[in-house]
Amino acid sequence: MFLFVALLFFVLTPGVLLTLPRKGSKFLVAGTHALVFALVFTFTHKIVWEWGIRNGYIQKKVNEGMTTKPASTTKPAATTKHAATTKHAATTKHAATTKPSSK
Repeated sequence: MFLFVALLFFVLTPGVLLTLPRKGSKFLVAGTHALVFALVFTFTHKIVWEWGIRNGYIQKKVNEGMTTKPASTTKPAATTKHAATTKHAATTKHAATTKPSSK
């Protein structure tokens, strides 16, 4: 894949294969060739990658360096304690302000 990118960059360098636009400024020509490089790479990299795998030039490694365990979803103890205290305070306040009905 590295060789493909290097070759594509070389071929699309202004003045090697073509120069777009012909009488543009240095920055306009460089910008146009950058856009052309991005478009050609976008539409061809997957084809080249699959060709490399199919012909043994690229070895596909699945989940290299990745863990299979899901991330922990437990909250820190301080956060859990704070949430419990807040909930308790809200219920206590509500219970204190509500008067039982007498019949």
